[in-house]
Formats: sequence, structure tokens, C-alpha cells
Amino acid sequence: NSYERAIHRNVAAANDGVTIPYNDDDLRMFADGSDPYGHPNTDWQKEVMKNFAPQQKHNITISGGGASNTYYASIGHINQQSLYKSDSHYMKRTNFQLTQTSTFKSIGLKTTAQLDGYMQFKTHPYTSTSSGYGNVFSHVQNKSPMEIGRNKYGLVYNNTDNPIAEISDDGGYIDEKENVVNGLLGVEWDLPWVKGLKLRAKGSYRYYIKDNKSWRKDAAQYAWDSQEPTYASKPQLSQYGELGNSWTLQYFAEYNRTFGKHSVSALGGYEYTSGFGHSMGLVRKNYDFPIDQINPGPSSTMENSGGEWENGRAGWVGQVKYNYDNRYFVEASMRYDGSDNFPKDHRWGTFYSGSIGWSLADEAFMETIREKHIFDMLKIRASYGSLGNQQVDAYSYFATMSKKQMGYLADGEKLYYMTTPGLVASDLTWETVVSKNLGLDIGMFRNRLNIGFDIYERETQDMLAAGVSFPGTLGTGAPETNSADLSVKGWEASLMWRDKFRLFGKDAHYSVRFVVADNKSVITRFSGNDG
Repeated sequence: NSYERAIHRNVAAANDGVTIPYNDDDLRMFADGSDPYGHPNTDWQKEVMKNFAPQQKHNITISGGGASNTYYASIGHINQQSLYKSDSHYMKRTNFQLTQTSTFKSIGLKTTAQLDGYMQFKTHPYTSTSSGYGNVFSHVQNKSPMEIGRNKYGLVYNNTDNPIAEISDDGGYIDEKENVVNGLLGVEWDLPWVKGLKLRAKGSYRYYIKDNKSWRKDAAQYAWDSQEPTYASKPQLSQYGELGNSWTLQYFAEYNRTFGKHSVSALGGYEYTSGFGHSMGLVRKNYDFPIDQINPGPSSTMENSGGEWENGRAGWVGQVKYNYDNRYFVEASMRYDGSDNFPKDHRWGTFYSGSIGWSLADEAFMETIREKHIFDMLKIRASYGSLGNQQVDAYSYFATMSKKQMGYLADGEKLYYMTTPGLVASDLTWETVVSKNLGLDIGMFRNRLNIGFDIYERETQDMLAAGVSFPGTLGTGAPETNSADLSVKGWEASLMWRDKFRLFGKDAHYSVRFVVADNKSVITRFSGNDG
């Protein structure tokens, strides 16, 4: 409060040897509220915030079926209010799910169909000084109680960043609507005439619509002794709509068999995803009439925007595993991935992985030690793996131009011009992260003590970097290319102890872990001309 703040400022001034800012009369008026204009005492949290935020949740679920068919249906609704004292902020969401599974045991076939989605609506106050939680909360928290919140008539005072005005029902709003529907069909088939072989296919579809409306309007504010409203700025309106859909298709075959002490498994398949969407935006500014529609806004301030996009990913994957008597382990895998983030001739990349392991603790010559729990686990392992990274901007291999508006008038109108396209790299392709690892795992004393040690090398090949510099007279920068390699070599050791003890008649578990590690990173290749 203002009284305590004044006391502390007086103490600070005395400690600094400067004039004390507040005399006894000031302190009295801060304390008793007898001069609300010259000595205000505003509790911003009390003015803006409630003590709790109500929330409602409602769910209905139906499920049933038998051995060959099951079904599940649910619908739910949530209504989240906020801590604001006004009703200008809340979130409402309704979701649903329908699932049916059918099993045909005689032929080993299982089918799944699912439909789910949600409808969501969120709203938040929007003014020229606030568009979200961060603005309102910072103003509540940081404004001094010595600033006026309301005038002599209890109306919102016209000072800047006033959170009472920012949450007012008279202010603007940001409405966000989103509707989503997901569909899925899946089939799993355990072939009865080939033991251990399973085929599975799955297709999913997603469709969404977004409709956002941002009405920026300042609430009425008043001078100290006035009941005439003033407004900090004229309203403006922006509307944004977006819709899109995406497909995912998967086809996989799996094989798992055990022959005596030999266990083998294999997996192979194909996955494809694609997506498409488009958006439109409308803006008008400096409204003379506070009507939250596009048409009443001045046509001289209108702005339009829009865009379309599409993307596609595909990949083949294969994996084989073998272990003998749970002592010797071998695994190998391969991926052949494609991404439309890269030019047509560079979209596909092949990535290999493999690992081997030896569980010494399960050897016959370790049986006595194992039975005494000196070593419950003792495993040596080595691995090699490569993984592709396609996180680059879409269409970055295209030379693009932008439409810009000039800063001067011709015949009373601003003219437009097109920017010069920058340089692009037409041979962009995947970054490849290659990892090599040699490790040791030890478990002792009924696996209460665990020790791990790893030596590794991780190399990122064909990293994106601005590899070539050009003279400043060129007028543009260098494009990113696959022009660098990075090597990281290191080691890591860990020690963990875990156990339990009885506490109030129940088991209490605890664990303590220590880790020490070191690594060094080196750029091993850089194709630029800067050294």
C-alpha cells in the first residue's frame, strides 16, 4: 500500500542522506485516504483480480461390447473462467470420441475405427496497451499503489497502462475459435498360416478450421472530476481464417519368432504424410464508429493477406534383431526418408544404424558370481547410428520476391514495388547426424548399485551454414548450404545407488545418482572462404 511504500522511501532517502520525500501529513493522508487524488492508495490486485478462477468439467462415457466387438463413446465439456473480475476472459472446449474395435479370431484379424475432435473458443481483452496475460499481469504487479485507478465518481481513471481499463467489458477482445476432426482406420492381421507374421495398416486424417477475430478497442476512461469518457486511440479490427488437412498412411509387416535359444524379429514398412492449408487475413484501422465489423472500417486503411502451403514426407524403414539365449544381441536398421523441404533431386536420404551387445553376467562362468549378486548385470555394448535432419524452412531453395509499399505518393496513392530475390542454394539436402558409442553397464548387489560408462562420438555432417561470403556490393547475403561438419567427442560415467526401507509400515524408496562427463566440439569442415 501507499503508506508502507512512503515509509520505505523515507527510510531509503535518510540512508542516502537526501531530503525525505514525504512528511507526516503525507503519511497521514496515504494512511486514512482523505486525499484520494493527491495521495492515492490503489490496490491493483483487488481492483482487477478475483481470489479464485471457477472451472467446470462435464464428461459422459459409454463403453461395452463382447469378445469380438467393443465400442467406446465419450463427450466432454470444460469451461475455464479466469481471475479477472470482468467476464471478458474465458475458455470453453467440447470434445468427443467414438471408437469401435472388431476382432475376427478365426483368421487373426483386428480392425479399429475412430473418430474424435473438439470445438474450442477462447477470448481475452484487447486494448492498445494489452493483448494478453503478460501485459495485464505485469501492469497489476508493477504499477505503484500511488497511482490513481478510479476517479472521484468510481469511473476508470485515464492514466496509461491502467489494468482496470484493460480488462473492462467496454474494451476490445481477441476471440480464437478452433474446430478439429480426426479420423482413423486401422487393420492388424496375424496371419494364421505364417506363425509370427503380422501385417498392419493404418490411415489417419485430420481436418481443422481456425477463425480468429481481434477487435482492438480502448475502454472509456475519465479525468478525475469528469464523467465524460475519453479514449486513448481509435479502434482497429483484424480477422484471420485458416483451414487445412493432413493425411498419414502406414503399412508395416512384423515377424517375431523364437527357435530354442534363438530369437529373431524383423520389421519393414512405409509411411507417408501430406498436408495442405490456406489462410486469409483482413485488417481495417482507425474506426470512427465502434462497430466490430469489417465494413464500417475506413477503406483507406484496409489491408489484405493470404497464403497457401503444402508439405509431404515419406519414408521406408527396415529393422532386424537377433539374440541368442539373452546373451548376445545384434540389431540393424535402415531408413530411406524423403522430404519436400529439399529440391527434387536431393529429397531422399538413406540412414543406417546397428548395435551389438554381450551380457557377460548371463554366461555360465559367471553363474556363481551372479547367484551371490556380486554382478546382477554386466553388459558390453557398441552402436553406430545415423539420423537425418530436415528442419529447414520450406521452399528455401526457391528464389522469392516480396511485394512492398513505397513511402511516398503518386497521384494520391502509395505505389508498390517488388524486392529483388536473394541467392538460394539449389542443392540443399539432409543434415546427417552420425553417432558412435561404446558402453559398459554394471548392476551389483541385487541391482542396488548401478554403474554406467560411455565413450561416444557424434558427428553432424552437411550442416547448414552460410558457407561463402560475397562482397558487400552484391547487395544480398549468402544462402545457407550444406557446407560444414561438426564433431563432438566425449565420455560419461554414472553411479547410482537405489534401495528401500520401512517407514510407518510401508516401503519407502530412494535413489542417489552421480554423473560426471566431458566432451569437446570441433568444426571439422567449413567450405566457406572466411577461413
